[in-house]
Amino acid sequence: MVLFGGPEMPGKVNAVAATGIGSAEILEAGQLLIAGMRRSTGSGAPDHGDEFGQAALQFDGAETIVASAAPGDGWQGGAARAYAERNRRQADRAASMAVLDRGVHSVIAREAHQIRLRRDNIESQATHLAQWRRSAESIALVPGVGRALTAAFALTAVNAALSTSSTELCQLTREVDENATALRQIAEEYAVVAEEPSTTTESEAQPPDRPVRLDPGDYAAAPRPPQI
Repeated sequence: MVLFGGPEMPGKVNAVAATGIGSAEILEAGQLLIAGMRRSTGSGAPDHGDEFGQAALQFDGAETIVASAAPGDGWQGGAARAYAERNRRQADRAASMAVLDRGVHSVIAREAHQIRLRRDNIESQATHLAQWRRSAESIALVPGVGRALTAAFALTAVNAALSTSSTELCQLTREVDENATALRQIAEEYAVVAEEPSTTTESEAQPPDRPVRLDPGDYAAAPRPPQI
């Protein structure tokens, strides 16, 4: 809370009086500075990243479909094992993509909320100065107040508003940096998923020390690949 007056007020009055600047000019300058801070937060409604949330749901569906296509009891042998292993890897990859897409959605939505909050707080300071400006002329008419004292009060109000707005902007900068770090970490995890092999070698599909022998009957019993 800013308290007007105090032991420093006479000095402020004399300083402002020496400049000849009125309260209207001081408040207008403060509003212009705050408007610049507000513009630095961007324009328009922030993106909430809903596309990533929708993509996560689609990967959930893909995982379910792929997992349901695992070989049944009627299909045995090396081909069945190779198919099952590849199926498992594809399902795991879809599940990992769903988790990562949800992570991106969460970060972008959080930043959208932060931007909106900081904007509103900065704009409230501009509104406060606008209201103060409308009252300044009336205050100047109070006996014993005068133009210089009113300007000193306006200067105190502007300093308080600028301090609050600067704090909000600095906090938003820190939040944006934290979100960028989180997105870089998720991007690295995307790269890991992309590098994972999606196919299975014959040696991986077979138990240790056992040769790979595929029987034509293995393929006859194989389920059709799921349509995704």
